Amino acid sequence: MTLVSVIIPNFNRAVYVARAIFSALIQDYPQKEIIVVDDGSTDFSPFAYQMFKGKIKVLFHGENKGSSCARNTGIRASKGDYISFLDSDDYWLPGKLSLQIRRMEMGSQWVSQTQEYWIRRGRFVNPNRPNIKRGGDLFSLSLKRCYMSPSCVMLRREVLEKVGLFDEDLKAAEDYELWIRVSSLYPIALLQEHLAVREMGKRFHLSQRKEGIEFWRILGLVRILRRWPLGPERQREALSELTKKLLIYRKGAQKRGRGLTLRLVDSMVTVLKRHLSRFGDGKI
Repeated sequence: MTLVSVIIPNFNRAVYVARAIFSALIQDYPQKEIIVVDDGSTDFSPFAYQMFKGKIKVLFHGENKGSSCARNTGIRASKGDYISFLDSDDYWLPGKLSLQIRRMEMGSQWVSQTQEYWIRRGRFVNPNRPNIKRGGDLFSLSLKRCYMSPSCVMLRREVLEKVGLFDEDLKAAEDYELWIRVSSLYPIALLQEHLAVREMGKRFHLSQRKEGIEFWRILGLVRILRRWPLGPERQREALSELTKKLLIYRKGAQKRGRGLTLRLVDSMVTVLKRHLSRFGDGKI
């Protein structure tokens, strides 16, 4: 039976991480390893790990390094042919791993994701339309925003060997950047079952950044265009979406009176439009 590695990054979520670990342990798929990466927690998280001693593997960072580094530490220490992520403030419903494995092996799929529930004010709710998970060729959609959630995703190890791990220079939107690389090469198999749960009302992230999520998405797109090989059409799409994001970001900078940011964005937009002109009329 194929081994699945479950990677759970944690930073100061003692109560939530215990729930996440338990939801992974009770999965009916027997061949699994659960790796918790403690990213420099200063709360009571180590006591939560003790509840599951002998059933999980815990790796410790001496200091907080961010979610990208935490997930990568877990991936490098893992042995499974399949990798599944679970954020420490999320949890899984029963059958998630077995259903996902069965679908991927039957269809020879490389990457899959499930639907998810949200909990808001103590009640299960369906995500709003933009956050409903999608399948198929997600590259164009993934440029706009995240249509994949780490806790819903399972992929074969070979995928990460080909596209690389999470970008540790990105302090936020690191999953956005990775899913663009993944979706540029692989279609995403979708299970319509709701098998992951996110508690939205109390949700907080491993990396809260003052710059805002869109800043990090812009930086992620810049790094994709500089370092990741894309065909001409997908390169044009990425350049166009980056230009759109910069123009929106420019409006915010103008509103806040950030002159230096305005000049930087204007120069970037000029360069991007010049690149876009290679694909036709340069329209965004």
